[in-house]
Amino acid sequence: MRLLLSSILSLAALAASQHKISGVVTDQTGAPIPDAVVEISGGGVHPPARLESDMIGQFGSAPLPPGAYTVRVTKTGFASQRLAVSLLSDKDSALRIVLPLATLARLSHASSCSSRSCRRAIHTRG
Repeated sequence: MRLLLSSILSLAALAASQHKISGVVTDQTGAPIPDAVVEISGGGVHPPARLESDMIGQFGSAPLPPGAYTVRVTKTGFASQRLAVSLLSDKDSALRIVLPLATLARLSHASSCSSRSCRRAIHTRG
C-alpha cells in the first residue's frame, strides 16, 4: 500500500513539474498564420518536437520538463524566427511570434537563374 501511494505521489510530482510551450503565430499586421512549422529543441527533447499552428495561428507542445529550449518557426513566404525559451518549474510559456514577410532579396535567392543570366535571356529574346 505504501509503495502504491509513493508511486502515485511520485507521478503526481513529475506531472506537476512538466509544462507546455504554447502560443500564436501572426504576421506583422496581427493576422494569424496557419500551418506555420514550429520546432522545439533542447531541454532533453530529442529529436526536436515538430508542430504546426492551427487555422487561428495557435500551437501547443506536449508536456515538457523544465529547461532551456529553442523554438524555431518557419512558413513559406515569411522570414523564420528563432527564440530562446526558459521553461521554469512553476509555469507554462505562452509566446506571441511575429513572422515578417520575406524580402524580395531573400526570395530572389530561390530563383533558378542568376540575375546576370536572366538579364541575358531577356535581352536576347527581345
